[in-house]
Amino acid sequence: MSIPDEESTKPEEAAKVVEVVSVDEADPPSNSTPSSAETQDGAVVNKRERIRARLRQSEMRLTSLVRTTSGDGENSFINQMRSVQQKMQEVEKEKSALENELTRLQNATDGDEFLKEKMESIQEGFMKQVKLIQKLEDEVLAKNNEIDHLRHELVDKLRRIVELEFDLETHSVHYTEYALEQFKLGEDALKEIQAMQKEGIGDGETGPDKKLPPRRAQKLISKLLADLDDLESRYKEEKLENAATIGKMELEAEELKTRVHILESRLGEADRFADDASERSTSSNDKSDVTYLRKRVETLEAKRALFRGELRKLHGEVADTKKQSKEAVKKAESEVDRLFLENEAMKSRIKALETDIMEGDQSSAQYAEIEQKIEEKFRTIKQLEAELEIRDRQIEALKKDATNRRIEAIASSSDGAKEDSKFSKLDADLLKGDLAEQQASSMGAGTNAAYVQELQRQLQSAQQQLVKKDQELVIERAKAASTAAGLLARITELTARKQSSSATESSPNEKASTKDAKKDSGKKKRTPLRFYL
Repeated sequence: MSIPDEESTKPEEAAKVVEVVSVDEADPPSNSTPSSAETQDGAVVNKRERIRARLRQSEMRLTSLVRTTSGDGENSFINQMRSVQQKMQEVEKEKSALENELTRLQNATDGDEFLKEKMESIQEGFMKQVKLIQKLEDEVLAKNNEIDHLRHELVDKLRRIVELEFDLETHSVHYTEYALEQFKLGEDALKEIQAMQKEGIGDGETGPDKKLPPRRAQKLISKLLADLDDLESRYKEEKLENAATIGKMELEAEELKTRVHILESRLGEADRFADDASERSTSSNDKSDVTYLRKRVETLEAKRALFRGELRKLHGEVADTKKQSKEAVKKAESEVDRLFLENEAMKSRIKALETDIMEGDQSSAQYAEIEQKIEEKFRTIKQLEAELEIRDRQIEALKKDATNRRIEAIASSSDGAKEDSKFSKLDADLLKGDLAEQQASSMGAGTNAAYVQELQRQLQSAQQQLVKKDQELVIERAKAASTAAGLLARITELTARKQSSSATESSPNEKASTKDAKKDSGKKKRTPLRFYL
């Protein structure tokens, strides 16, 4: 490929270029001394503004790259992720087809062996899906880890390059402008000393007693000399440090070029980078190569941020599909277990129906006995109702007899009595008449009051017995209704079982068919059950 040939500059040439740039920025020119303080301050301000403008431009360029960068190319990582998404969609389609097949098999539960084979095939399909999803997830995680590692290395290299570039750009502000300010202060101090000397000479001519010691000028000169010595030592140290850091930066730049080349080959964008390299190879300036490398690093960092977001999204989708596949496998296993249990229950029910068919005569005899018991219960209920009606009639007759006697006694005792003592005499006459009748009669009946009390007690006892009979009647009716409902449900269940067993049974010979016909005809001739509710 043409990228390493275009970007692999020699370390010696790069060191010379960086050294020349640093010397040009650090050493003040011979004719760069300003004539006035205003021009000097304006130059410093303009230099700082230019540095700030360049930093703003680099920041805007990085943000624009982050916003506008997109993964193009036929073999780019985004296209690979799209292919992975297509595979996952195909897997989802296969899973939906298998789920439809499972629902279809749940509805058709006639053949056990066929159902078992189908369930095994469905289980194998789900296991293949799980293996495929795990394989795709492992590939995505491996690519993600590899790109993370390269991303951390690129970030470290980019941070170092930006720091060194900023140091080179601010070198003139830190040292050159400071030296110019110190030279300016020295010139001002010399001018002030010369002016003081001239003034001292003029004053000496006019007044010899007047003297002006140049302490301020001496302080400024000593400070200027100390600052110049410090600046020279610092400049030498910084020059040596810059040379060492530039050598390290060249080695790191070569390593970064190899890493970038590996990343380009992994992401499948070699053709576009080759075209860019062919365009960049015509330039003869080594500094443009360094800036191009820095731009390349910035673009790769921006693309890496985009790839990072897409990888997170794909990782979440893969996790969701894996979770869904696991849930589908669990559902399929539960459905298989449920169908197996239903099959076993159906087999046991078929066996029970076979035993019920063999014991049909016994069940018919039991049904006849139960019918007789029900008829006896209803007879007893009718007898109890008849007794209850007779008792009611007796009570009504007793009530009528008592009222007639009371009316006759009142009518016989009311003649010739006063209104105030009417009821007391009537009661006394009734008691006397009842006592005479009791003494005269052979039955030994008591007085009318005692007889009325006896009738009331009999009436209360009859009412209590009536309530008890009503309760017993309700209980008997409930029991009869429950037994009748249970028998009816049992008969319907047995008829349904017989119909299902007769439908599933095959007729290989005529004997079996004749036997079944005889059994059905015998069952049809039986008397139906009668329920009295």
